[in-house]
Amino acid sequence: MRIHRITLRDYRGVRTAEVAISPTGVTIVQGPNEIGKSSLAEAVQFLFDEPDSSTKRQLKAVKRVDADVGPFVEVELTTGPYRLVYAKQWSPGAGTELRVTAPTPENRTGRDAHDRVRAILDETLDSALWGALRYEQGVSITQAALGKSRTLAAALDAAATGSALGGDEEADLWGRVESERLLHVTATGRPTAERKQLDDDVASLRATKARLEEELRALDAAAELYRTVGSELKDVTVQQQDQAATVGEQHRLADGVRQKQREVEQLELAAQKAHAAARESAAAANGRTLLVEAQAKAREQLAVLELEAERAAPGLAAAKTAQSAAQTELDEARARREEAERVGRRAIDDAEHFRTVLDCDTLSERHERAERAEQAISRATAFLDTCRVDEDVLAKIQDASLEAAEARGRASREGAAVVVEARVPLELWIEGKVARLGAGERLERAVAGDVELDIVDIARVSVAGGAAERALDDEAERAGTRLAELLAAAGISGDDPLTQAREAARHRGEAEQEQATATAALRDNLRDLTLQLIAEKISRARERIAAYLAERSAEPPLPDGLDVAKAIAEQADATLAIARGAAEQRRAALASAESASHEILAAETERTVRIEIASSALRSAEQAVADARASAGDEALEAARSRDEEAARAAAGDHTRAAEALASTDPVSTLALLENAEAVLERLRATQQQLAERLAGLRSELDVRGQAGLADRLAVAGTELARTERKQELTDRRAGAAELLHERLSVHRDAARRSYVAPFKQQLDAFARIVFGADVAVEVDHDSLEIVSRTLDGVTIPYDSLSSGAKEQLCVLARLACASLVSPAGAGTGSDGGGVPVIFDDALGYSDSGRLERLGAAFNVAGDRCQVIVLTCVPERYRHIGSATVVRLDSAPGRSGGAAPDEAA
Repeated sequence: MRIHRITLRDYRGVRTAEVAISPTGVTIVQGPNEIGKSSLAEAVQFLFDEPDSSTKRQLKAVKRVDADVGPFVEVELTTGPYRLVYAKQWSPGAGTELRVTAPTPENRTGRDAHDRVRAILDETLDSALWGALRYEQGVSITQAALGKSRTLAAALDAAATGSALGGDEEADLWGRVESERLLHVTATGRPTAERKQLDDDVASLRATKARLEEELRALDAAAELYRTVGSELKDVTVQQQDQAATVGEQHRLADGVRQKQREVEQLELAAQKAHAAARESAAAANGRTLLVEAQAKAREQLAVLELEAERAAPGLAAAKTAQSAAQTELDEARARREEAERVGRRAIDDAEHFRTVLDCDTLSERHERAERAEQAISRATAFLDTCRVDEDVLAKIQDASLEAAEARGRASREGAAVVVEARVPLELWIEGKVARLGAGERLERAVAGDVELDIVDIARVSVAGGAAERALDDEAERAGTRLAELLAAAGISGDDPLTQAREAARHRGEAEQEQATATAALRDNLRDLTLQLIAEKISRARERIAAYLAERSAEPPLPDGLDVAKAIAEQADATLAIARGAAEQRRAALASAESASHEILAAETERTVRIEIASSALRSAEQAVADARASAGDEALEAARSRDEEAARAAAGDHTRAAEALASTDPVSTLALLENAEAVLERLRATQQQLAERLAGLRSELDVRGQAGLADRLAVAGTELARTERKQELTDRRAGAAELLHERLSVHRDAARRSYVAPFKQQLDAFARIVFGADVAVEVDHDSLEIVSRTLDGVTIPYDSLSSGAKEQLCVLARLACASLVSPAGAGTGSDGGGVPVIFDDALGYSDSGRLERLGAAFNVAGDRCQVIVLTCVPERYRHIGSATVVRLDSAPGRSGGAAPDEAA
């Protein structure tokens, strides 16, 4: 990336500023403090990262405090193939504008512009490198995080090997490997909780499977036989497939032999023709006698062959008739077997129907009991929710009642008493209550404290109790208050609260007992189900029952029960076994008839070929005689004889060579192998049929004997165990692969980093020699690319032990070395050069004048290849950079302004 221009408006204390920056070389932006230099780098980062709708605290901090205007930033830059002008203003007046001028012009606004710029930067900008090559004012300069830069890694690869080994797709390979490894092990190398849980699941499933296998011990023999037959069936199936391939190959070889036989026959025919021609020539010379004899011989041979064919025809017809009859009997036997299978399946379906009816009835009873238990639990729970008296509360009420009674007794026994004896009838008030006394009646009342007696219309008498009486009265009152609070909290009121509390506690115990009993009953009936699941099972069972009754034909009628259905199924199995035996006998008879028919047909085919050859020879002989008599006279016969004899010898040679080639292929053995392969294939097919029928019988037997549900549960447990074991195996293999890849990649990554750190060290050493002298070497960590130590004049000092000035200078040089590596030589003003600008905001504060002069030379060298931006209020630090372009920001009151770059400093 190359920055060409930065414009700020209403940003912090900057009203307006515009800075043009050279695309290559060093640009020094200088000015006094608070002029807005540091704001340039900060504003570019906000422009890239924050949409115009952002309300972050950092953005609010850059808003002007003396005007209600939003900060504005505009940057013109080149990144990758893109040349663009990007502007953004935050609230108030928020807005975003993008104008791309290369490679394809485009204009965007708002969020679309923000997203487009983010996409361009993600495509072209190494964010790790962009962050590492910036130094902010006010932060002690530290080593750059160069080890995370993909661009630098690619440049180092290219420098070390001549080509970039990495790429965007491989840049985060190490992170992906680390992430994959941590999916299976913790940071300390232990298996993750998920893997431990998977191991526990496998162990639990194995235990469940073992338990079910123990329960199914009675079916082990049949199951083992079923597995054995199934394995044999699979083996036979595989053998049949292999044998079919062998038969195909033998057919291909036999076809080749037959083709060669036809070729030999054709060559033989050609030779015969040539010899016939020679004989014709000789016969013409000798009165053509031999041609007539050859013609007669050909007719005789053809007649003999035709007679043989005529005699063999009845045998072939009889063989075909026997084969057809055997096929008919086999079809009838198979029909009887299929009928027996249908009867057996119907009997099994009837038995399954009765088992479904039985299961439905059992589930219905469980559902009713569970509903009653839930109702009892609801009643008990409702009472317990309203009853606030338990054994603890009752004990507290009893203790408080006893304490209150004892307190009242002590107050009555130990306190003073007021005695009123009426001489005449009178009415008085005592402690708020009216009392009427007749003449001679007496009223006695214990005095626990102060008591006032009001004799109506006569007198008011006050009696003051002593301290002891008041103490007893207070104690009795406190006890009564505690008792009243306990009764109120328990919701008890009335004349006999203690009896009510005891009755409530008794009812609570009964309710708890009822709740516990109902809960146990509910658990026993629900087991691992819920009421809804039981209801759904009942509904599905009833649907199956109704569906079966609706679908089943009326004839034969439904058996009377499960036992009858099982008996019918057993009888059907016996009938099916008989039908299968009969079908097997018929199949063997058909195979024998087919074999006999095949042999007779093969002989007939061979005779047909021989008759065709004889017919052809006869036609050739007749044609030869006619042609010889029509084409040449006696005077040309001698010359023709010589010519025809030569042609005959050539044809005989061709035929001999072809016949020898045919004999070398051993055609008899090839055809014999084909015949045997076809016989083996037929035998394997018969064996497969037998095993399949036997396997079906065993499956029916296991289905009938395993109706307790254990077989299904064992199958489910086995399937789940196999799935979990496969998952465990795949997880362990994946974990092992991730661990192995992590170990191997660690080794190779370490070796690769050690190999390509050399170009970075060489570049850094070159800059270090400019600053520290020729006898200097810098040691660099191959992993992080951080400086480990500096050796000067033979003395090696760790980086952490160097002075602040030396640390600062090395950090600056490391950034310049990185920028030089990622920017290829000759990168022009229209290209980003593959790197990013190096930005220093008031660095070199710890460097002396001698080092500053040498640093200026290093900056000057780096500027030949990359873009360096220096922001400073102390331009003297950078006056030794020979080719630097200086941009001065003025400090006119109320604004900060910028101008085009000055001449080179």
